[in-house]
Amino acid sequence: MPFNGKTLKKAEKSYLIKIIKSGKSKTRCNELLMKKFGRTIADRNMTRFARIEGLKFKKMIDGRYSGSEIAKVRGLWLLNSPEKERVEALKGRTVSGVSDKIRHLTLSGELKDGLRDNIKSDLGNGESITFVSKKYKIDKSYVSKFSDSLKESRVEIENLRRWEETDVEDLLDHIEQSQKRLLAVESEQHVANIKITTTNKYVALMFLSDIHLENVNTDLGQLRKDISIIRDTKDFYVGFGGDLIDNFYVGPHKEGIVEAVVPPKAARLAAGKLFKTIGDRLLWTIIGCHDAWDRDYADYNLPEHIARKLNIPYLGHGGDINITLNKKGKEESVLYSMHARHKYRGSSSANGTACCKEILKNIDPKFDIVAVSHNHFAEIKMEHYQRKERVFVRTGSYKKEDRFSNMLGFEPNDHDSHIPVVILNTENKNMKVVQGVNNASELLRALNK
Repeated sequence: MPFNGKTLKKAEKSYLIKIIKSGKSKTRCNELLMKKFGRTIADRNMTRFARIEGLKFKKMIDGRYSGSEIAKVRGLWLLNSPEKERVEALKGRTVSGVSDKIRHLTLSGELKDGLRDNIKSDLGNGESITFVSKKYKIDKSYVSKFSDSLKESRVEIENLRRWEETDVEDLLDHIEQSQKRLLAVESEQHVANIKITTTNKYVALMFLSDIHLENVNTDLGQLRKDISIIRDTKDFYVGFGGDLIDNFYVGPHKEGIVEAVVPPKAARLAAGKLFKTIGDRLLWTIIGCHDAWDRDYADYNLPEHIARKLNIPYLGHGGDINITLNKKGKEESVLYSMHARHKYRGSSSANGTACCKEILKNIDPKFDIVAVSHNHFAEIKMEHYQRKERVFVRTGSYKKEDRFSNMLGFEPNDHDSHIPVVILNTENKNMKVVQGVNNASELLRALNK
């Protein structure tokens, strides 16, 4: 039942204002009103309503015919194509021209699905082509196409399942929301800002890496002694550079399994206990190649898990660490900028710290200390490089040897005297290098007396 502007309900009025503002014609407005509220508004009342609200309808097509006039011409021949395409198709035509154009589109098969179904239904019930053509005012040749198709053998799937466009939109929304939620629980960061306040003049930083805990050749006894020394020495800190366990069970090199003394689960439990012992002396963790096998094959990350447990930064494969040292009683603090990662290109057996200089060239030249792990040899050197003092570190390993290193001719590691440690001054930027945890502890104690 048509209604006038005075009897519009609040929801109907708001909706009508919205669709008029969006550029809809009077005819299209009524189509949308019928679909949403089940009734339409008379043409003159529609015009009056728009004038009262200060709104304007879509302009006439090419200045000749309004949407309602074209709607009268096309009658039941409502097309599926978007309104913009219909406007372009009918622009500049006379009434008879519009009728011809609609007939042409009709014969091209661009009818609404409901009308197609009605034609097929009538023909299937035995109605003649002439009857159906007159009934729907469409050309016989077009109806004949339906008639011919009904005579042919055909297969119909009665319960064919297909997704709708709205389903795909919902899927996109789901993916977007899932991405946000998953990223929200990620703990990987690329920069760690760490502040240490102490009464001592010096602090020590050990670069621990490549433990390969469950391997038969790993010197776990020496590692536990070193951890005990670190715990007993004030202001002795540790940064972890990856490869906590061997993990050959899930990795690509299955031959390494023969050197494991316990399975991966037991190794992970033991590693967790070991790092819990280090406790608040551990400043960050990094993932290594062997740790990454868990992440890649089982979506589990042991260094990240430990970092979460100890509430410290997890730096992924590597990142920047800015350590600010504050000595109590002094107003000014000292900042040491460093970069640590598990591995980096440019490593050389003839020049172990070459990859550290590559990091300065390719990532950032600001770092005071650069530490790279992975290759199991320990090396530390202080060098005046690019106008400032730098410390370059290759972190070494507690894994003394394995079949692969023996094949390449490498000598077993001597951990007791070779694990690299940097000693940092808290009063002014000054660094000292030493190898061996016990040596570092003795030097730190002597410096802080």
